Amino acid sequence: MKRRLVIATMLVALVHFAWADDESADKDRVSRVRQDMELIEAFVDGGLVLAKEADPLRRAHTCNAMAGLVARDIKKAGDGKDARRIAVLSEFMKSVLVRGVAQNLQQAADEATKETARAREIAKLAGAVSAEVAPLEKTLKKALDALPDSTGKDAMLPALEGISRARAEVESIVSGKGKSSDKGFKGKGKGKMKW
Repeated sequence: MKRRLVIATMLVALVHFAWADDESADKDRVSRVRQDMELIEAFVDGGLVLAKEADPLRRAHTCNAMAGLVARDIKKAGDGKDARRIAVLSEFMKSVLVRGVAQNLQQAADEATKETARAREIAKLAGAVSAEVAPLEKTLKKALDALPDSTGKDAMLPALEGISRARAEVESIVSGKGKSSDKGFKGKGKGKMKW
């Protein structure tokens, strides 16, 4: 049951991601799907791995690897000053960080006790997330400042803020100050770590 739910969720997200622009011409859609094919394949594979994995810390590692792929594509879109693509990918990144990394880290933290190897691994992963996301935030800020029109800025600003909040959420789990707060997902996190 869990496997079907994860696969169905991933496929719905991927379809939404691939066809996010209903007003574009068919050629543009085909071009975007080709552009996103590597990312789509990685998320399908990652979804299958997640469906088999019971350990929340390993799930968090898998989600972090998937977030890294999205970050790479956001950087490419930033280099091309494609504000719309940055906004779509950033929203996707936020979901992966919150629903994938943060919620699984919260569950792993709830199961861990202070000063164990597992607790150190949780902190290490959260640090890795911060180290990866912080430069991405700087890249997005530069791309935002370089945009000439307010339309692109209006699309990118919420994306940048969402990624910043997602990073802060991952950090707050390790510091013991919070739990994953994605309102669209009802997780099992208790909101307070044992350590």
